[in-house]
Amino acid sequence: MLTFIFVFRFLLRMIMRLFYLHRVKIQLLFAGLAFSGPVLSQFAANYLNPESITAVSIFRFSDELNENSGMVYFNGLFWTVNDSGGEAAVYGVDDNGTIRARVRVDNATNVDWEDIAQDSKYLYVADTGNNGGNRRNLGIYRIPKTLLPKNGDKVVSAKFMGYTYEDQTDFNHTAHSHPYDCEALIVSNDSLYLFTKDWKNERTALYVLHFSEKESVARRRGEFAAGGLVTGADISPNGKIIALSGYAQMKPFVWIFKNFKSGKPFSGDSLRIDLGMLFMSQTEGVTVSNEGRILISCEQTPLFPAQVFELVKESGIDGK
Repeated sequence: MLTFIFVFRFLLRMIMRLFYLHRVKIQLLFAGLAFSGPVLSQFAANYLNPESITAVSIFRFSDELNENSGMVYFNGLFWTVNDSGGEAAVYGVDDNGTIRARVRVDNATNVDWEDIAQDSKYLYVADTGNNGGNRRNLGIYRIPKTLLPKNGDKVVSAKFMGYTYEDQTDFNHTAHSHPYDCEALIVSNDSLYLFTKDWKNERTALYVLHFSEKESVARRRGEFAAGGLVTGADISPNGKIIALSGYAQMKPFVWIFKNFKSGKPFSGDSLRIDLGMLFMSQTEGVTVSNEGRILISCEQTPLFPAQVFELVKESGIDGK
């Protein structure tokens, strides 16, 4: 009976997403789209041969992380969180999928945690999920990395910053039909970058703010025609590559950005990789290395267990 209920809820959620999503072309795109910059570059041509890309499972999460959302790599572990309603905790997972560390945040509430990001000193947890478009308690938690154990459980306190979007004046939206949902966060040049999940037009808007314990305002700094719903983000340690994960028509994709100007991630080269082989999976997070190694995380669905995939060429990895 529980299995039936789980499958029914999943299918209902997928039907709702299809209802609200516009039809998109499922193809590889090299595009500057609405932004100036090269449409096709040496980076796009050589970085990966898109037609030969596949996704290889490298480990499964334990049942405790069936609803994982977001992922970063730090100190030999993959750090993730569970999304809405889960425990207010971050989890350190090894490359076998075993939870090695649990860090419970004693002064936090998991309203709708959606992503996790990092800089050299801190982890940032994005309590930014906003399916209904009516939340007035959006915020980001900051946890010092020095408090993170490599093994075992620990209880810590975090700093919290509440924020609002500078252009949101209406909080009476229809669920899954507005531009103020967000599941993607990175840190760049001491700024927090939020990439929104626009249910209505399949674009993602970039909002920028600086961490402060006071209520802050996220300033809009551009948008990008993602061709689907953006669900995760990461920036390489050297700051030269940004990756966005998402899905369209229940098919996951990854956008890769490189050669962009400081503070303008959409100004350079962009490459889209569609992952039709993961149809009906629920992509929730992405990580990218300096060399361009890309991992994506998925929560559990009726067709896929919660797991992490690596994007590879069928003949091997090409991260150059």
